[in-house]
Amino acid sequence: MSVHDVHRIRFLQILGINIFVFLAELAVALYSGSLTMLSDSLHVSIHILAPFLAYISEFEFLGFSGPIIKKWTAGMNILLFFVLVGAISHEALGRLGNAPDLRIGWLFFVVAVLGLVANIYCAKLLYSIDDDECRENIKPLFWHMIFDGAGSVVLIVGAVIMYLTGLYVLDPILSLVLAILIVLGAVTMARDLLRGHSHNNH
Repeated sequence: MSVHDVHRIRFLQILGINIFVFLAELAVALYSGSLTMLSDSLHVSIHILAPFLAYISEFEFLGFSGPIIKKWTAGMNILLFFVLVGAISHEALGRLGNAPDLRIGWLFFVVAVLGLVANIYCAKLLYSIDDDECRENIKPLFWHMIFDGAGSVVLIVGAVIMYLTGLYVLDPILSLVLAILIVLGAVTMARDLLRGHSHNNH
């Protein structure tokens, strides 16, 4: 098995993990009514595109080269992130004056911690790849896991406070914090993808 085959397998592993985390977080978000959990799940749903992009950029796809695929997908991805942030912010601001009660139980915490563990594991998988030829794919993915891991920490800490105090107004406030992390993650990923594309053209 070649080095690139190993890397493709790892990208697919990361893709599968993120799909599972997205579905688990989405189900818990809909049950609990938590905008913070919903924001985190939607963040995961969009950055599922990143490992998929890293995977297909190893090949020619519909006649387009990997660098061209990354260039156009970077632009589409950052646009999707800003649409997501706009939707989150709109809903969060609407909830600030009348925050609904949430159903925060053991399953909420299990899924939130699972999301954090998944981010750490995926980051370690990416860090273990030392092939310079794949570095431009790895770096954007790695920073995605870091930003999403930070989001998971925000989610867990906020959930503990809300569970203990019933201060549910924290939910829309923390969803706005996640929106900021989403923007940072989008800008970082797009910058690194386009930078890699630029280097490939020189």
